[in-house]
Amino acid sequence: MSFFYLNIFYISRYERSECSLNTKDKRFSELSLSSVTGLFYIFLFGIILSCIIAFMEFLITAKNESETLNINFREILRIKMIEYVI
Repeated sequence: MSFFYLNIFYISRYERSECSLNTKDKRFSELSLSSVTGLFYIFLFGIILSCIIAFMEFLITAKNESETLNINFREILRIKMIEYVI
C-alpha cells in the first residue's frame, strides 16, 4: 500500500517538473583546456604576485638592516644573498 502512495507522489511531483532530465546543456558537458583556462591565468597571476612581494620584502629587510648596522646597502644585499643561498 505504501508503494502505491509513493508511486503517486513520484508521478504527481517529479513527472510534471519544468526541468527535463533528457536534455543536456552543451556548456557543461565536458571539461577541456579552453574551459579551465581562467584557472591557469589566476594561478599564474598569484605566482607572479607572490614573487614580487617576496622580492620587495627582501629589499625592505636589507634596507632596514643596512640602516641599523650602518653598512652600505650593496654590501647588505651581497650578505643577504649569500645567506639565502647557503
